[in-house]
Amino acid sequence: MQLNVTDLYASYTANNPILKGVSMTAKPGQVTIIVGPNGCGKSTLLRNIARLHRPDSGKITLDDQDIWQLKPRQAAHRLSLLPQSPVAPEGMTVMNLVQFGRHPHQGLFQQWSDQDQLAVTEALELTHLSNLAYRRLDQLSGGQRQRCWLAMTLAQQTPLMLLDEPTSMLDLGHQVEVLNLVRKIASAGDRAFVIVLHDLIAAAQYADQLITMRDGKIVQTGHPRDIITPELIKDLYDVDVRILTSPDNQTPIIVARQEALV
Repeated sequence: MQLNVTDLYASYTANNPILKGVSMTAKPGQVTIIVGPNGCGKSTLLRNIARLHRPDSGKITLDDQDIWQLKPRQAAHRLSLLPQSPVAPEGMTVMNLVQFGRHPHQGLFQQWSDQDQLAVTEALELTHLSNLAYRRLDQLSGGQRQRCWLAMTLAQQTPLMLLDEPTSMLDLGHQVEVLNLVRKIASAGDRAFVIVLHDLIAAAQYADQLITMRDGKIVQTGHPRDIITPELIKDLYDVDVRILTSPDNQTPIIVARQEALV
């Protein structure tokens, strides 16, 4: 299922647009990562794609179908969102939370099924949470809780997955684990990921398509090795950097230049 965003404008208050003519695509089997300075519109773009905020103008389609013409349950079968800093009800267990990911698949005549249980079990296994399934969320570390939310999103089994800073509370080991998991799932070919990240080095390593934003507009789009330059980073963040190349996979490594001490 391919996502297409065309000439999107969005604002929260009149005459103050946050998104200004944004156009992008995200294809199945690919990881699209959006980067840019704080306040550039990354999370607002994700919220518009997730139907949490209606744009002022422009179009968002999934396989040429306007997302705003979908019923809520239809949309929940097609896209899922892991927001920043989600909060769960007090006393909830890991299993309870992950099971919530199957809520869009339930209905008056469609109760809990073997397929639902399999989706939950697979999500727990993929995120290495099976041994914590019956622990309460408030007994876990911040990194473990973040993996629980990712498991819930995976259990929803949508062809489009939107992740807003999914590694924000994780240590380096778990950051790599989560992003490796995303790459593994995407490589199966039937899901598209759109991820907002602040970590440029991680974005350069894991993105099939990197989208750079500033002031509500897209600056450049492409594979990291094709678009990341010192000039681009200076333009986005006003920071002088050197670009090295990873000997393993030829991805760019961004190194900030230190000012000489006087």
